[in-house]
This record gives sequence, structure tokens and C-alpha cells, in this order.
Amino acid sequence: MKTIHKIFCVLFLLTAIVACDIDKFKELQDTFKVVLDPDAVLNKKELVLKDAQTSQELSNTNVTYSVEEAYQKSVFTTDGTAIHGYQSDSPLVTFGLLRNIVATTENPTTVAITLSAEGYISKTIDFIFDGTAVVAEYISLIKISNLPSTIDYKKETTAITDGKTEQPIAIESNGTSIDIPVGTDATGPVSVTLINYDTQTTGDDFNAAQEFPDGFTMDNGDYIVPEGAFTLQIEGGISEGTITIPINNVAAKSNNICQSLIYINGFYHEEFQSGSISITTLKIIFGIIDRFNIVFGCPAATTCTLIEGVSFQNTGGATQYKYSISNEGNEITSGKIVVGAGETITVARGETIPNSDPSISLTALLPSGQEQVINLPSTSICTLDGTTIDVTASQLNKEYRQKIDLSIDCDNSKVALNNTMISFSTDNGVTYYPYGKIQAGILSGYFPTIDDNIEYTFRFNYDGPKEGTVLGSEINDGIITQSDINKICDEIN
Repeated sequence: MKTIHKIFCVLFLLTAIVACDIDKFKELQDTFKVVLDPDAVLNKKELVLKDAQTSQELSNTNVTYSVEEAYQKSVFTTDGTAIHGYQSDSPLVTFGLLRNIVATTENPTTVAITLSAEGYISKTIDFIFDGTAVVAEYISLIKISNLPSTIDYKKETTAITDGKTEQPIAIESNGTSIDIPVGTDATGPVSVTLINYDTQTTGDDFNAAQEFPDGFTMDNGDYIVPEGAFTLQIEGGISEGTITIPINNVAAKSNNICQSLIYINGFYHEEFQSGSISITTLKIIFGIIDRFNIVFGCPAATTCTLIEGVSFQNTGGATQYKYSISNEGNEITSGKIVVGAGETITVARGETIPNSDPSISLTALLPSGQEQVINLPSTSICTLDGTTIDVTASQLNKEYRQKIDLSIDCDNSKVALNNTMISFSTDNGVTYYPYGKIQAGILSGYFPTIDDNIEYTFRFNYDGPKEGTVLGSEINDGIITQSDINKICDEIN
């Protein structure tokens, strides 16, 4: 597995600041106490992985991360391990771009990363790096043994003999089918998975637009109001087969009559419109790939594109929010975000939305277990493009604290965790809420209100979760345990 130097540091000497790596400062250790920023990356994403049905963090589940080819040597964990091919059974994973890669709001870097876990449906996510120091990302994976009623998951396999399939494969779901005849040429054992998404049903536990890998905005900018959507994954390098799609030649959407269109991996091709597609044709057009995301329906009559997105500003303690964007009452997309104290987070930048009746809602999820609906200046999201909205939650989530020095003293150096989020729990680690962000080893400013007489579990992530239990009245004395200090010091020695 590819790794890079795990430590980058800043040497403070009078007014001089010199960037250095671990080898270059060892000779100075006898004279100076060196302050280290241990992160190998910038533009960090702090992932929290959850089960989509239970909303609980994944437990004892090994997850493998695969990065698109162009960025496999660009995305690393904070401790310097390449995220491509990375495996972890932790629900917390932090990664970012190498420090020499510049990403900005005007010129963001988008990286597709696939998360695969045994017993769960794999999920490919486009992570957008735009210069923001650190962003919390809540990722839900759907367990195959506990599917929502709105997903149909089917899988069939066959061995091969002399390069040909031993058994036919025939899978059907809601009128969509794939047929591979016996004796089909193949390069290896064949596995075919069909995941059919019910696009007509939405609910708290499922959103087709959220889960469907490509979403419903196509390569040409059209937003498709879907009649259906499914993912077809084929392993084994088969040479032929037929996909049948139950399209309606003419469909009525939003009182407009349109020709129902088929898009594959975001692209429209006229030859697909018969409702019957050959595997051979797919391979000629798309090359040797084994995953096809297929959606069929009509383009929305009118849309709006959020050029700048909607920005949420928080002047209180760090808060977790849930936002939902809908049209005509049907949820298009939703998500959970953390907006830290004094920070601004932008959502839906670049999103295309059908705007016959678009709306947005925002709810603060408070550590007390309460939910506070945030009043927005308008619920029509298309009118909010480019605006910044103060979404500070109740004063119950706003308490000022003096600076807490969380830098870590090692034998010959001091480690200053930087742009590292800390979360806390009141129920022994079952549910975590954001508490604050360590910057240059210091935790300061406004925080969620806590009770001096309650024990809290605090957690941050560096080369795996680090947890410690502290009484509310003792937080100012530090919240990093000695055992975790020892582990981090071992990392840099």
C-alpha cells in the first residue's frame, strides 16, 4: 500500500517559519521544541459511516475504498496512507488531498470514491474538494439483508467452462430484465447484480435521487423526472446479453407530453430508445466497464441551476443540521452537515433542480435530542442561490469557553492537531454530536452547552478513533487520554 511521509511540521524560530519534514528536523531536536502538524493532507473530509436503516454507525464492518484512476495517487488519509485500496472497520475515516494540490471554490477538485462493505450495497460518491479546511460527511450504506421496500436487489452467478458460461442468467425486476444465454463467452466466473430503485416513493429511510449513483441530472444538463432507475453490475467480461427496459414511448410529466428517454451513465444515445439494449452495444460505446447506471423518463419542463449554492452561517456552537430539497413535495436530495462555530458551509452548489415548485427546509439536530426548525428567508431554493443565511440554533447550543490547549507533548516535539473535529456523546458513544474543531492545537470559541455534572464521551479521528470520558466540569483540563497521546507520539517518532 502506498504511503507518504506521515509528518509535516512548522518550526517556529523567532519570526521565521520554515516548513520541514520529519527527517530534516531530527538534528534540531536537542535545541528546539518542534511544533508538528501531523496531517499529510489538506482539504479534509471526515466521514462518519452509518447503516441507512438503523441510522447507527457501522460496527465491525470492513469497508474498502476505491478511488477513480486519475486521483489514486492524490487522496490520502491524515496519517499518510493512500485511500485507494484502503480497508478499515472503523466508522470514522478522514482523508484529503495531498498538500501540493490546490483546490478552490472557483476551481474545485471532484474525486469519485467507491465504498464497498460486505453485506451492503456499494456506493460511489463524488467528493468535492473546494479549499474548505475540513468538512464532515455522513454516509449511509444500505444493508442487503435489511433493504427498504423501495429497493429490489437481485444477484445471480454462474461458473464458466472453457471460457463459456455453464448456466443461463435471467433476472427480472419490475419489468426490467437482463438475459445472458448459456454458452456466452466470458473471461471469468460471471456475476450479475440488478438493483432497481422505486423512483415514485420517498421517505425518511430512502430517497431514490440520493441513492441512485449518478443522480438524475444528466451530462447534457437535463434533469430527468424518472419513470425508473436501476444499476446493473456485470463481472466476468461477458460478450453478449440483452437488457430489456419497460419504457413508455410517450409519457405525461407535469402536464407536458414528452418522449420517454433512456440515459446510461449520464449519457443519452438514440440507439437505446427501443427499450432493448445489447451488452455488445454497451461495451462498444462505453468500453470495458462493468457498471451501468440507467435511468429513463422525461426531462423536467423547467429547471433552475444553483450556480453558487446556498450558504449557511453559524455564530453559535458547532451544530449538526439536516437539509432537504424538494419539488412538488417530492424530496430530490437531502443530507446532514456540520456547521462549526463561526463557520459557513455551502450546499447544492452546481445542482440542477426542477423548479415547478421547489423548496428547501433546514433543521438543527441538538445534543438535547430536540430538533429545531430553522426559519429561512424563503423556502423557494431557486431564489436563494448565492445567499448566506444565519442559521444559528437556540442559545441552548451556545456557550463560550476559554482556549483549551490540546497540543500533545512528545519527547522532543509537540503535536498540534489542526482542523480536526471533536464530537461528544451523552449516551456512552451511541450518538455523537459535533463539539468543536481543533486548530493549531487549540480548541476555543463557542461550543454546545454542557452540564458540569454529566460525564461525556469525546472523540476525534487520527489514524483511527480516539475516545475519552470526561466530566463536564473538567473539560478545560483536556479531553485527550494519555493512551491516545502515547499512540500519536508513537506515530511521529
